[in-house]
Amino acid sequence: MEAAAKAERWIRAFGERLIVPTAVIGGVFKREYLEDAQGRGLTIFWSHSLKALTDWIDLIRRARSR
Repeated sequence: MEAAAKAERWIRAFGERLIVPTAVIGGVFKREYLEDAQGRGLTIFWSHSLKALTDWIDLIRRARSR
């Protein structure tokens, strides 16, 4: 996944506290590719479950406003 390579670069450049590299994906992927991408720092959301993404964004916003 190209997004996983970008996630690694962003984490190196900005640190883990400033960003959370995230991808919204759809389709069929090999499990090992997804596991590799997650292991490299990419957070993955499925396009058919965007509610999970918006819930996560709301959670982060609430945490940052404290």
